[in-house]
Amino acid sequence: MFCNSVAVTLLITPFAIGLMNAAEEQVRNAVDAHDTDGDSVETGEAQDRQASSERSVKEVQQFADCLLLGIAYSATCGGIATITGTLNHYFLAGEALLSSELTWGRWFTFGFPISLVTVLLAYASLYFRYIRAMKFNGIDHEVLEAEYKDLLQEVGPFSRDELAVALVQLAQIVLLVIRPFAISPFITTEFGSTLINDATIACAPVVLLFFIPSIVRPGQAVLTWPAVHEKFDFGLLLLIGGALAISSGFIQSGL
Repeated sequence: MFCNSVAVTLLITPFAIGLMNAAEEQVRNAVDAHDTDGDSVETGEAQDRQASSERSVKEVQQFADCLLLGIAYSATCGGIATITGTLNHYFLAGEALLSSELTWGRWFTFGFPISLVTVLLAYASLYFRYIRAMKFNGIDHEVLEAEYKDLLQEVGPFSRDELAVALVQLAQIVLLVIRPFAISPFITTEFGSTLINDATIACAPVVLLFFIPSIVRPGQAVLTWPAVHEKFDFGLLLLIGGALAISSGFIQSGL
């Protein structure tokens, strides 16, 4: 909702896929362990166990389908709520006819109820399609703990730098909500034009991160230019900015 839905989806999906693979492996290992407990098994009983194993694996795969669809639905539903939720909203908010009137707070007031309704509809759809008839008993605590340890080893423990970024983003969200009535009316030019808009609040926290000292990397800031240069997609920025500039040029020239 408050971050780009595509970025959040790309972040969560690999973890969900790994979790479902671990769950499927758990089911197969349980069946194999059960098969090796007895010295001899009747043919009919072996076939029943094989059929039960296939049903269990199919239920895990069905749960995986439900989980991945839930991630996709949540990204779509959450993206509706804010301008920053999805890329299409950037272009709409950048249109010259709307940019002066369409603020982050106004869009949130309009989009959040729609987002909430679509979340409920998506949940109902997944529940009646998958969850209601599902017999999947869940994932063992040991499997979840193993996945958590692997993830923790990969990304590292929660650091003060991450806390600083979270607090800065929280402050940014609050400022975006209150900006039209608590900030902009009091910071204007002598002609009454506002000096603070959503773009100002969007960029200010990024600049602030360049000055907050890092604990993980002593002597550096939380955000550094080499990191931005390496990971930020400037091509996408130029694409969006160029499209908005061309659109504004067409409107102002009367084409």
